[in-house]
Amino acid sequence: MPVSERAVEVDVGHLSLRGEKDSLIDYILRVWDVRSFMFHEARTHVSSRGEHQALGNLWLIINPIMDGAVFYIVFGLILQMDKGIPNFIAFLLVGVFCFQMTTRCVNGSSMSIYRWRTSSSTSSLPAIAAPINENLRTWIAGLPSYLVLVVMILALPPLENLSPIAFLVVPVIVLQIGINLGISLIAAHFIARVPDLNNILRVSTRAWMFGSGVMFPVAKFAELGPVFAFIIHWNPMAWVLNHIREVFVYNELPSIEGWLIMILWAVVPLLAGTVLIWRGESSHRSVGDE
Repeated sequence: MPVSERAVEVDVGHLSLRGEKDSLIDYILRVWDVRSFMFHEARTHVSSRGEHQALGNLWLIINPIMDGAVFYIVFGLILQMDKGIPNFIAFLLVGVFCFQMTTRCVNGSSMSIYRWRTSSSTSSLPAIAAPINENLRTWIAGLPSYLVLVVMILALPPLENLSPIAFLVVPVIVLQIGINLGISLIAAHFIARVPDLNNILRVSTRAWMFGSGVMFPVAKFAELGPVFAFIIHWNPMAWVLNHIREVFVYNELPSIEGWLIMILWAVVPLLAGTVLIWRGESSHRSVGDE
């Protein structure tokens, strides 16, 4: 019995050739589509850290308490290094806690694409998901430390009274998240190509710490000359720490200029890092495919 033949129309408009690179918009949409998976994976990873410890995830709170106590005892009680800074303990705790978060994000993400491409070459996730996921892990694990920071500032003498201005700390932290992620994307892209750069990055973050006013005002560096003053002025973390201290410790409205510089650093590296990783997606996969 003859089989009837009839034409069948198939819509292939949504398909792409194998190996063909997505447009930048499609690439970003791919990342957006897996956002729930990345958040779940990051949260699960953080939760699993305490599985084999008696106190479990309570260490996410205990560790920053111990860190803060050490800094308070050493710098506040033993060395008494107030250096004429009002409420030096709060000044110091803000610098240490907040800058630690940035270094953990950047250093923790630096090898993420390199590890991703060598261990997950068949993964359908885009390469940019690796540093984003590392940042998510760091923030989920580190947010309790910010709560500890708030409690310590309110509990340790001299006691501070919060005002509505203190709520401006929220947009500052949002900008810090953007700054961390943007720098993480750029670092992960280049270190995936030249892993040796990771050693330079770790030294650079230590130098970055001193230029951000973690333990003393950055004005001391700005006084060294116009070059240092220029670097300090455009250092995003110096503004992050300054704004958090002003709104939360000193009850002052921070400068508009600082907001603009932080926004610039939260947007430009994020866009640049996204484009770099998108353009290098095939090369990031190639090592794992060899």
